[in-house]
Amino acid sequence: MWSTFFTTAVWWIWKWRNVRRFEDLDFKPFDPSLFIHNKAKEITVVFNTKNPLMPVPIGRVRTESLIQWVAPPKQWIKLNVDGTSKGNPGVAGAGGILR
Repeated sequence: MWSTFFTTAVWWIWKWRNVRRFEDLDFKPFDPSLFIHNKAKEITVVFNTKNPLMPVPIGRVRTESLIQWVAPPKQWIKLNVDGTSKGNPGVAGAGGILR
């Protein structure tokens, strides 16, 4: 239950921070500790209930993989890009770098 509570708290604090930062400067969640506690309980119930829509992991093995940026071969150029939007349609931004 602790890991569910922690991740739920982090998620909702991040969501509320974004609402306050980008949408409503006066936003304050009502009784955030009770809200987070109830959401964590809901999540726990869902994951502990047999749900035909959730696949049952069979023979799952945790693997660790390293992820890194790899430079292109000589005489090549690599373009790395990323973007985001707020709503659809809405304010959007994108950026890129040639290496």
